[in-house]
Amino acid sequence: MNLRLLFLLFLVCCSVTDDEYNGTLVLINQYRSSFGVSLLSWSEELAEISTLHSSYMSRTGVFSHSWADGTSITDRARMLGYEYRGIGENIAKGNHTVKSVLDSWMRSEGHRGNILEPRFKNVGMSNVGDYWVMVLSD
Repeated sequence: MNLRLLFLLFLVCCSVTDDEYNGTLVLINQYRSSFGVSLLSWSEELAEISTLHSSYMSRTGVFSHSWADGTSITDRARMLGYEYRGIGENIAKGNHTVKSVLDSWMRSEGHRGNILEPRFKNVGMSNVGDYWVMVLSD
């Protein structure tokens, strides 16, 4: 069975819906608005990409932007057929609420930079076990 098929089977049983992250989108857009940056739209495609990675980290216990074989965010996006010009990824481990993970990312220069990047227009996010992933793109 190939990786894409396994992932699609996972999505059928375990994916996070946009309704569950409606509050997340509101919080992210509050941050962006307070910095004068345009609001983001929720993307189910980016949520699927983030779920692929948060699932991998939860399954392997490896907290990293790259998989053991070197697969990166750009590889994961291509793997699922997502087309983009720019893409960014934030990861976190151990936060218990959406607000706590977003607050943590906003205190980190690199993560905050992704959240406030003006060219990004779309966002998707997931949480599997202790692992959180946010993917943003244009």
